[in-house]
Amino acid sequence: MPTIALLASSQELLGFLLVAGSGGLSDLAPVADCLFTVVPSEPALRLHELGVFVQEHKNAEYQCRIQQTGSTFLLDVVLDPDVRVHLDAPTMGYGKWYVVSGMQRGIEAVCQLIPKRERRV
Repeated sequence: MPTIALLASSQELLGFLLVAGSGGLSDLAPVADCLFTVVPSEPALRLHELGVFVQEHKNAEYQCRIQQTGSTFLLDVVLDPDVRVHLDAPTMGYGKWYVVSGMQRGIEAVCQLIPKRERRV
């Protein structure tokens, strides 16, 4: 299951986006189910605007549109017709994520695609 860490701009963990499917993001159809999970362990991050967002939307399924541009995956998670989350997640290093409500873009934070661990036999 592809996993993207959702971090504050200070690179502290706010939660994860889990995308349904086996393999990596490049192995999935252009539309997949996904969900937000985990809440920040640091109490101050629970009050962070995006920490609150993850808490309010955790453990519910949403649809995610996936597109690959070079070594970066662009994901749009549709929460309702007026609210979506946009992620630019490169295969290596850090990307960015933010919430769009109507025509207004929220604060930008950092995300990181968690590499698939190799299975040991």
